[in-house]
Amino acid sequence: MKHSFIIGTGSFLPNDPITNDELSEYFELDPWILDNVGVQSRFWSVDLNDDLQMKYTGYEMATIAARRAIEDAQIATSDIDSIFLVTAQSDYIMPNSVVYVQDLLEIKECKTYEIHAACSGALQAVDLANNEILLGKSKNVLVCCFNLMSPTIFCEIEMNKEPSVSDMLNLSMFGDGASAIIISANSNGSLIEDVKTNSVGLGEKPGMELLGGGAVFPMSQKNLDKGFSKWKHDSNMILEKGTELSRKAVLDMTKLTNRHLDDYDFIIFPQANPNTLKNDIKDLRKNFGVESDKIFYTVDKTGNTSTSGLFIALDQLKKSNKVNIGDKVLIIGGEASKWMYGGLSIVW
Repeated sequence: MKHSFIIGTGSFLPNDPITNDELSEYFELDPWILDNVGVQSRFWSVDLNDDLQMKYTGYEMATIAARRAIEDAQIATSDIDSIFLVTAQSDYIMPNSVVYVQDLLEIKECKTYEIHAACSGALQAVDLANNEILLGKSKNVLVCCFNLMSPTIFCEIEMNKEPSVSDMLNLSMFGDGASAIIISANSNGSLIEDVKTNSVGLGEKPGMELLGGGAVFPMSQKNLDKGFSKWKHDSNMILEKGTELSRKAVLDMTKLTNRHLDDYDFIIFPQANPNTLKNDIKDLRKNFGVESDKIFYTVDKTGNTSTSGLFIALDQLKKSNKVNIGDKVLIIGGEASKWMYGGLSIVW
């Protein structure tokens, strides 16, 4: 039976970390929001120390992460047959960002795909990339993800003149960043045991949305005045349904792999914020008897980097030297935009 393998990982976080103290010096933030979200620091492409200049585009961050993954895989850029890029907010409406990643990597010819998704998008890309390998259509696939949210947040604040409650939540929780993995037919890597994605939002209201900037609500002054440029999220619904999504993904993956959750050495859960992560950990302990020492996360130090967060955590887990050959790693993704989830089982 043919298999695919993760042979390289990479990640990138722009500029210096911004602590809560530094954030509070720049903005008047409600300390309760900072405490409740639980993020201690985050990274932004927009530089607070340089007149809010954007230092990196999304595709530039993705390319840096990709180069690190390629170097880790010990292959050449010319060995890449396909590129999947995932982001919730591309740099431009057109062209898409993935072709700029191809440009910066100086790959003359390859297949390119861009997936418009947030926190579960990375696993959607793995699902598709895995099939590229299994069907023999590619030998090496680059999957890269980026989150570039700071320019949008500052645009909102500029229009509001002072941070609203929603702005303060976004400032506290979100960060920019990128991650990448190389999936290969080469067995000199970590085995992709199984992957699954699912969408279960039939009839449900979105937990998070950004309606402006698309074809329905283009960025006219009228639509800006109506607030369509704003990220909107239902925090209570996300807390309630987010854990439900994680539980569904866990049940699906243990069934697919015929494993008990306790068989895994490390589990990476959705990197939304430490508060929602605590809910997932409580649910794990209650329903599966799994202790928190198996949970690996980075969101407290990086902020919520959306679809990039899962593979930022995987890259940092690899670099931590905590994981050993033969260890089993489970990655769970959940997305509140319209309630999607996914899972990825890896044998190191």
